[in-house]
Amino acid sequence: MKYIITGLIGFLFLPVFAQEYPEELRGDSLAIIDAEKMVARMGGMKIWKQIKFLHFVHEWHPINRVDTYIENEILDLTSSSSWVDRKSEIKHDIRAYSPEGKY
Repeated sequence: MKYIITGLIGFLFLPVFAQEYPEELRGDSLAIIDAEKMVARMGGMKIWKQIKFLHFVHEWHPINRVDTYIENEILDLTSSSSWVDRKSEIKHDIRAYSPEGKY
């Protein structure tokens, strides 16, 4: 499940910027077509162009850790940044990613 959600995040960025910045859209042409179809099924470009932030809630069950954790992630669709709050039975982390912070 975590791989599906991570994959969806990647697909969401492609079509949102595809119509505004076609010269920067790169990658596998079949993947781009699939991403555009997915956005169309999820309400279309008209709706997604208005969205500035996206909130995901992930539940992780890593095989190499004794704890499981819930991760709240907020993606800023207007820039390359995100904020993550991860809580488990034994640990609590907050992280922020941005180009300015060198990720």
